[in-house]
Amino acid sequence: MTKYATRKKAFAEALTQFTASLRDYFNSWTEQDEERLFTLLSATPARFILSTCHHNDYRTNLTLEQYWSRFNIVTREHFHHTGGKLENRREVVEALVFNFEESMPSRTLRSSAKQEQYELYATHMAEES
Repeated sequence: MTKYATRKKAFAEALTQFTASLRDYFNSWTEQDEERLFTLLSATPARFILSTCHHNDYRTNLTLEQYWSRFNIVTREHFHHTGGKLENRREVVEALVFNFEESMPSRTLRSSAKQEQYELYATHMAEES
C-alpha cells in the first residue's frame, strides 16, 4: 500500500469513527465532540484541513486556542449571503486548520472588492423587496 493510500485509509477510518454517532451537526455539536475530533485528527497520519468559524461580530471560537493551536491555522474572510434579514448577513472569518506545511498567507485582509460585492448584493436585495 502506498503512503498516500495509507493516509487516505487512516483519514477515512477516523472520519467514520467520528461521524458514526453524529445525527445533527448544527444543533448538537458539543465540547466532547470537539475534543473527540481533535483526538482523532491528532492521531491520524493523513493530511487534513478542518474548516471552522474563527469569529464573527458576535462571538469568537474559543476551541481554536484550546485544541487546535498546535496545528497550522490560516484565516479567510468571506461574506454570508443567507439569513432571515439582510442586516444579519455579514462577514465572518473562517479558520482553516491543517496538519501539513503550506505556503499560503496566514490571513486575508479585507479588500475593496469584497466591500463592492456586498454593496452590489445589498442593492440587488433592496430592489427585490
